Amino acid sequence: MPAGLAPVARTAHSSSDSQSRSCDRPSAAAAAVDSAEASAAEAVEETATAESAAVADEAAERVEEGLAVEAAEAVEAVEAGAAVAAREAEAAVALVEAAVALVEAAAAGPRRP
Repeated sequence: MPAGLAPVARTAHSSSDSQSRSCDRPSAAAAAVDSAEASAAEAVEETATAESAAVADEAAERVEEGLAVEAAEAVEAVEAGAAVAAREAEAAVALVEAAVALVEAAAAGPRRP
């Protein structure tokens, strides 16, 4: 190759290298964008999963608290019912004792003054 043409050939070759590199840039950029989108999607999914888990945990805690309150209220109701039943049983015993006393008095006959 003549000396005057060599730099032109190198320049043309260098130009084609830079063109092929510039052709690679859009595909590399697209790959980077795809990768970033995939990473973002994964992060969103992980965040949603974590938020769902947190919401589920909070709901479970509220249910447990609600059940504990309901259980405590049920225990109080049973205790109150038992207290009422005990008072009613005592009243029934007193009535039976009074009835027995009346029957005994009637069986003893009339009183003489």
